[in-house]
Order: sequence, then C-alpha cells, then structure tokens
Amino acid sequence: MQKKFVFISITILVLLGMAGVIYYHEVRTTSLSQQPTPSQTVSPTVNKIADWKIYTNTSYRYSIQYPADQHVLNVLDESYATNTMRS
Repeated sequence: MQKKFVFISITILVLLGMAGVIYYHEVRTTSLSQQPTPSQTVSPTVNKIADWKIYTNTSYRYSIQYPADQHVLNVLDESYATNTMRS
C-alpha cells in the first residue's frame, strides 16, 4: 500500500513538472510572437536653431545664440547709455 502511494505521488509530481515546463514554453513563445516589431522609418530632425544669430561678449568671454528676429542691446555701450539717460 505504501509503495503504491509513493509511486502515485512521484507520478503526479513528474506530470505536474512536465505540465509546468510545457506551459512555460507556450507562454514564452506566445509573448515573443506578440511583441511589436520596431519600425524602420526615420523621421528627419529639424534644427530649430539653424538660423539663430550669435552674440559674443569678448570682455566676459561668452557667447549666446538668439533668434534672428530678436535684437541684442549692449547696455554697456556708452552711446546706448547716454541716449537712454536723455529720454
């Protein structure tokens, strides 16, 4: 009786193990086949600052880019300072 119980228990464990391996294999195969394939289309990049101007301050050694439709005022320029004081 005890040998029969051991044999049935081992058989059940082997069958459950095999079922688990088969299930894992099926789930893995299904999930890999359902993944979207990456697209090969490449969109062109637009350089948004291609037409910008560059302001360079040689006294402080820095440069910045600014849109072409904007204006840079040099507030350290004496002519600008005297013209604004008269206004």
